[in-house]
Amino acid sequence: MKQLPLSNSAFVTAETGFKEWLDILGYAAITVYNLPHAVREFLHWLEVREFTGLHNITGELLSNYYAYLKNRPNIKRDGGLSNAYLNKHQQAIKKFSEYLHHTPKLAQVND
Repeated sequence: MKQLPLSNSAFVTAETGFKEWLDILGYAAITVYNLPHAVREFLHWLEVREFTGLHNITGELLSNYYAYLKNRPNIKRDGGLSNAYLNKHQQAIKKFSEYLHHTPKLAQVND
């Protein structure tokens, strides 16, 4: 969901930095394109819930997000999201978490 708006400047910076980080690490162009879009959907979901800090994302919060994804309708076809789409989101968030671990100052912005 690459068209979702983000108004939190720390989230925008984190998404942009994540994309650059993936590129620097030499990930395939399709990965550099797709993973930040999955992260954008997660960040948008956080914004809607008025969550502003990246440093205190919990396992419970991630479970709630995953439950949301499992129930979210597919916007391109009837039904829900495929297992492949759900797995891609898990991969993106795991890699995003790794990125935040390597950039601790970014994770503390907007507490």
